[in-house]
Amino acid sequence: MEKNIFLNGIYPISPMVYKSDDIYLELIEKTLKTNVRIFQFRGKHLSLKRKRRLIPKISDLCFKFGVKLIINDDIDLLKYGYDCGLHIGEDKNLIQIRKFFGENLLIGISCYNSIERAKWAESNGADYISFGAFFSSKTKKNVAHCDPDVIYQAKKTINIPICAIGGISKKNIMEVLKYKPDMIGMISGIFCQSDVESTTNTLINIMDAK
Repeated sequence: MEKNIFLNGIYPISPMVYKSDDIYLELIEKTLKTNVRIFQFRGKHLSLKRKRRLIPKISDLCFKFGVKLIINDDIDLLKYGYDCGLHIGEDKNLIQIRKFFGENLLIGISCYNSIERAKWAESNGADYISFGAFFSSKTKKNVAHCDPDVIYQAKKTINIPICAIGGISKKNIMEVLKYKPDMIGMISGIFCQSDVESTTNTLINIMDAK
C-alpha cells in the first residue's frame, strides 16, 4: 500500500499516563475511531513486558480502524504488531535500518530544528521527517526550540511529508498550521484532555479547514 496515504493530518502519539491496560487501550481506541490515519506507540515509560503485551492489542485496533501503527524507537518491538512502521531519533542508524528492512518499512525520523538533518534523512531513505519542539512540552524537558519558519524553509527543498511536534494543542495549533506541515504530532494535546475523541475530532476539523 502507498505509504503517503497515511502521512497526513493529526498524528496522535500514545498517552504518557498509564493506570491500567484497559484504560490505556480505551483512550487509544477513542482517538483511533476518529478519522486519523496514523498513530504512534511511544512506550518509554512502560516496562518491556507491558509493551510486548500492549502492542498486539494496539495493532489490532489500528487494523480495525485502518490506521497505520508506528513504533517509536524500539526496532525489536516491530515484530509484535502487524505491518508497523518505525520512528527513530538521532541515536538510531537510518541507513542500516533501511538496508536491513528494505523499502516496505515506513520510517520517520526526528530532525529537531535542523533542515540539514532533514535533507540528509530524505536522501537516505526516510519516508517522513519531524521538526520540534515548537512549544514547551510535558513529554520532553530541555529540548531544543524549533521556529515554525523551519517548516516553511524545509518545504522549499524537501519532498517528503513533514510532521510538526512538541507542545502543540488546540490553543496554539493555528500558529503552526499557517506554515503548512503535513502532520501534527500530539500527546498531551489529545490525551490530557477530558474528552479524547471529541478533542481529536476538533483537531482534525481544524486541520482539514486549512
